[in-house]
Amino acid sequence: MPACPNCEKEITYLLTNKTGTAQVSVYIDTKGQYASLVEDFEDDLCTRDEYVCPECGEFVVNDEIDAEDFLKGTWVKAQELARKDKEAIAAETEITEEEMPIIRQVQ
Repeated sequence: MPACPNCEKEITYLLTNKTGTAQVSVYIDTKGQYASLVEDFEDDLCTRDEYVCPECGEFVVNDEIDAEDFLKGTWVKAQELARKDKEAIAAETEITEEEMPIIRQVQ
C-alpha cells in the first residue's frame, strides 16, 4: 500500500477535483429524500488535474497516469530520480555536490 509523501500515512486512494460539464439526474428516492446521480461527465481539458492525499489534503501527483502508478506502487518521485541522477553524475565525473548546481545551469 502506498504512503503519502507528505504525511507518510498509508493510503488506498487519492482525491481529485475535476472541472467540466456534468449531466445530473435529480429525484426523490423511495425514502422521500432528495437525491442525485451523475449520468455523464466531460472533463475540461484545459484545466490541470491535481490529486491529493485523503488524509492530509496535500498535493501528491498532477495527472491520472501518475495517480494510477502511485496507487500501484510503481511511481517514483521526480525529486528521488533527480537525486539519483545527480549522485550518478557526480560519481562518474568526480564532481563535488557544491559544483553540481553550476553544471545544471549550463546544461
